[in-house]
Amino acid sequence: MQKLLQQSEITKKWIAIALLLIFLVGSISCAGGSSPCAVVGSSPSAVVKAYYTAANAGNAEQVKRCLDPTLFPSPSVDEEYYFPGYLVGQIEDIEILEEQIEGEYAQVRVKLTFTPQERRVPYQLGDVTLVKRESGWKIRYMEL
Repeated sequence: MQKLLQQSEITKKWIAIALLLIFLVGSISCAGGSSPCAVVGSSPSAVVKAYYTAANAGNAEQVKRCLDPTLFPSPSVDEEYYFPGYLVGQIEDIEILEEQIEGEYAQVRVKLTFTPQERRVPYQLGDVTLVKRESGWKIRYMEL
């Protein structure tokens, strides 16, 4: 009987360890390992950087995840409506210059440095306005 109780306790410990590992792996995955805009909850600057990184890579799905869903007239919006195709492969560096948060809104000043010979100007400054939604910060408006 004593041996059976010991085996039961050992089994409970292994189950607890397995559940902890499953929880940790799930938490890391949800924190955004593979998705640039999975960092949406972290900060407005992280969302802006993720947006331009996805645009530079030509990843329209990731770009859309960074944008405020209220910008789209319907759920089946054509990619051309929201995807900045002119930026694909042209961004060499994304630098966040300033971030200001006021309640549910944020303003991020960004500097995009372009790949040489792709643009007439070596860099461009812009302001990005974000709004806080249930799913985190989302881009609402851009001046760039």
